Amino acid sequence: MRKQLKGVTLKRQKNWIDKHEESLLVGNSYIPFWTVHDVRSSGVKCKIKHFREDRVVHLLSQNEVCQFMLLAFDQAVIDTKEQFALPLAETLVLAKELDVKHPVYPGTKVPIVQTIDFICDINTSKKGIAVKQHDEIFKVRSVEKLAIQEAYCAKRGFEFEITTSKDLKIEPVRNLERIYRHAKLNPLLKPMLADWLETFLVTIDQAPDERASKLLRMSADKVGIDFSIAAHFFYHSIWHHKIDIHWERPLFLEFSAIDLGLSKVNAGSIITAGAAA
Repeated sequence: MRKQLKGVTLKRQKNWIDKHEESLLVGNSYIPFWTVHDVRSSGVKCKIKHFREDRVVHLLSQNEVCQFMLLAFDQAVIDTKEQFALPLAETLVLAKELDVKHPVYPGTKVPIVQTIDFICDINTSKKGIAVKQHDEIFKVRSVEKLAIQEAYCAKRGFEFEITTSKDLKIEPVRNLERIYRHAKLNPLLKPMLADWLETFLVTIDQAPDERASKLLRMSADKVGIDFSIAAHFFYHSIWHHKIDIHWERPLFLEFSAIDLGLSKVNAGSIITAGAAA
């Protein structure tokens, strides 16, 4: 249900906060403070399945989608919480300490709950990530809001990072978007994956100049599965760090194995989908 933002009161906002904070308790499913239903936007908003938890993730921009892809692919990331609300009493104090005006709802004196785009559990540490359009980070009001977020993270010993559209709208991230829906494997197909992967890697070695689509067809025929299942295995194996690619190239099947840089990932290797990968 969409939040009614017109004429918002502290009492109404407190109900939203209580619902959000209750979802943080152990055993409950996380509910982001803002959802795609709350925010009016002419840009991209989407709901997507979480990479580990059985819940829906609410992403409010294309930049957030891109950032989520990188977090989901990173093996060091244990969990993510999007649109994470900061305690209002705390951000009011931080704003005063920073000598900046705390954001309020238009036409009111009601302070707006500040949120961080992502709070992440990374191994044994936590990180807050703010996601912005590149030109936004140079605007005074954005700088002030980011300062509040950074101060909150610093107070808790969290790392704080700002990523922009310049960092995110790159080919490696587009490749992750292409394969994310293949991250989870149907349990009924799992017994066939290892046999297909071994066959596919041998096929690459035997015909590296062939198009990836033909290699997938050849591997499918050899193990007796449909082409669509072989393609699913292919994308799934890339996502789960079994097959590496040239991340800077579009992952199109009309390219050859050599062009795509298809190769087996050695045990212990760390694959990243950043610009330097």
